[in-house]
Amino acid sequence: MTKKLTGILLLTNILYAFTFYINLDGTGDFTTIQEGIDAATHGDTVLVYPGIYYENINYNGKNIIVTSLYLLTPVDSLIRQTIIDGNYNGSVVKFVSGESRNSVLNGFTIKHGYGIGNSGSGIYIRMSNPTLMNCIIEKNTALYGGGIASSQYSNPMLQKVTIRYNHAFRYGGGIVVYQYSNVTFDSSQLCNVYLNTAGWGSDISKGSSPSEELYVLVDTFTVIDPDNYFIYSMETYSFSAQNSKITPINDDLYVSAVGDDNNSGLTKDEPLQTIAYALTKISSDSLHPNTIHIADGIYSSSLNDQRFPLNCRSYVSLMGESEENTILDGDSLSMILFAYDKETDYAIKNLSLRNACQSSSIGCAEFVGNVNLLLENITFQNNYGWGRSALCCRDSCSVFLRNITAINNRGGKAIGLGGSSFMSVENCLIKGNVPGNGVNTGDGGGIVLDQYYAVLRNVEITENINNMTDWFGSSVAIAAVTQTTIDLINVTIGNNITPTGGAITCAQGVTMNITNSILYGDSPREIFLNGTVLPNTITIKNSLVQGGQSAIYNYGGNNTINWLDENLDTIPYFTGDGEYPYALSDSSLCIDAGVKDTIGLNLPEYDLAGYPRIVGGRIDMGAYEWQGTTSIRESNTDINPESYLLRNFPNPFNSKTTISFQLPIASQTNLTIYNINGQLVKTLMNAYASIGNYQLIWNGKNNSGQSVPSGMYLIKLSANRNVTRAKILLLK
Repeated sequence: MTKKLTGILLLTNILYAFTFYINLDGTGDFTTIQEGIDAATHGDTVLVYPGIYYENINYNGKNIIVTSLYLLTPVDSLIRQTIIDGNYNGSVVKFVSGESRNSVLNGFTIKHGYGIGNSGSGIYIRMSNPTLMNCIIEKNTALYGGGIASSQYSNPMLQKVTIRYNHAFRYGGGIVVYQYSNVTFDSSQLCNVYLNTAGWGSDISKGSSPSEELYVLVDTFTVIDPDNYFIYSMETYSFSAQNSKITPINDDLYVSAVGDDNNSGLTKDEPLQTIAYALTKISSDSLHPNTIHIADGIYSSSLNDQRFPLNCRSYVSLMGESEENTILDGDSLSMILFAYDKETDYAIKNLSLRNACQSSSIGCAEFVGNVNLLLENITFQNNYGWGRSALCCRDSCSVFLRNITAINNRGGKAIGLGGSSFMSVENCLIKGNVPGNGVNTGDGGGIVLDQYYAVLRNVEITENINNMTDWFGSSVAIAAVTQTTIDLINVTIGNNITPTGGAITCAQGVTMNITNSILYGDSPREIFLNGTVLPNTITIKNSLVQGGQSAIYNYGGNNTINWLDENLDTIPYFTGDGEYPYALSDSSLCIDAGVKDTIGLNLPEYDLAGYPRIVGGRIDMGAYEWQGTTSIRESNTDINPESYLLRNFPNPFNSKTTISFQLPIASQTNLTIYNINGQLVKTLMNAYASIGNYQLIWNGKNNSGQSVPSGMYLIKLSANRNVTRAKILLLK
């Protein structure tokens, strides 16, 4: 190995310095750049011949020049021909040991840095102030700062650097600046920053730590007038660009998995291929909101170069063709949807989101501070996140969830809502969500609510598992954390499992109202109230709770339990099979057992199975409305079951009671009595009957002539393919 004397080189004040030559063909001093860096001392130069160098280099605190032949012959083709390829193995170039402005990187293409859990996969800078010049930084992927990360009191100088096509799973696709750092753009040798992607701040993101104001001064940027989608800064910044890569389109755009980003995207016949590019290209505002229409197909990084998470934008809705067949697949690498800092007035509909996974806590989708966001007809399936596996909405979000399915997700609670916000959850299924695999990978479960006002209507939360063992009040279906107000209306909660607490756990200062709901089959109990610091208040009416009021665990005795009339403690008798196993069977006492006056409940038109929410003028308990047999639904007459005027007197009764009804039309008529276990007790009538009024007496005996025990019984009248029910109480 020899050191060769050179003349005065660019950006050095040292009169005499040594140069190490790097050439892949072995004719230089070394064949790798890192070998040259290791041999160099302050003021030396490492001169690199064209070629692809598959390595990750670290300046190790040396103020040296690492340069391509562009230094000697400033031809742009030499930049493209001299490549440092990180081979998808961490950051390509590191300045992490106090390097100064005299530490120079010049004339390279920097590409294929990769790190799910690291920052700055192209170039990572910490506590250093290097000079980057005449470089192309492209196709690098990181958690933060895909192209460049400037952190911990750093301030790199950028001269004629192009930062493009980089991606960050969180923020700062092109550049991220944080922890008292900055970036200085040269005012004469202008840089280019364009077409990078990230969860937020697609091109540039700057954190809130104090530093000098960021001045973005470039020749070419993605757009000429960027908003938060392109540059996100928690501090003020200045921006100037002479040119742009994209002229935004204020119109709907179309995307297809087999489209082409060179298409216009303006029609179904000329769709774009990547959703992220459509989000970059579209323009929208409150006066002219637009939609990105996504055709059926599978969208993933591996199949068609999708870039997740998608950086959602105000007034730009994402509309899949169908929930079942428009599939966004995270390839078990990243989140799929992200929106930060009060994005507003948009909708995401008709999509299946699956296989999302990230080293940060949120698995699939996170919305922070969003206002008037509608998520409708969305399936979250097989996603992993140790904090929230499917969906997180926080920090003053107002979000509406409608027809959401969250099944078989792993990690933390499937859905997390928190931070003084409002949430409406309607016609949703949360089922089979479980802990992650291994230690500290999430405890599993359904929903967690923290400082929220939430209304859940027509929601099923079943068969979820939570394995938290380090807290006495573990929760699995619903965890209400701090000063949360929750209304549960026609919710079915069943067969959820947790070690200690309950299906529903209220921590501190929670107000919960449970109406027309079913809580049954959960282990170890249905409801656990903590409230040792701030008491909880829970009000239950027209609901079935296994074990009744006495089974509600009032830890410390400080909580208020309002157990109102018309509640049940019995078996709900779910069908147990088919597409809706938690629908009610014919023998369920939950049928017509909801509140008589539904005004103010704002019930959806249909139940969770898509059938009418109110049948026969009365509402059932739970997320599913009993409709009768298929023939009853299909052969419905114009006669309201209330027209049969089914009554019984006295009620309660001791020795006998008179059951009366009328037939508005002649029909086959059956009048039967069932016990609370759904077993037939007595058949009082089974005949074809004419129009008229009828009275039958039941003496409290079964079909065998034996007296039945005290308790609740169900009268069932079947006539003209309609079914009417009434409850009767026998007291001895």
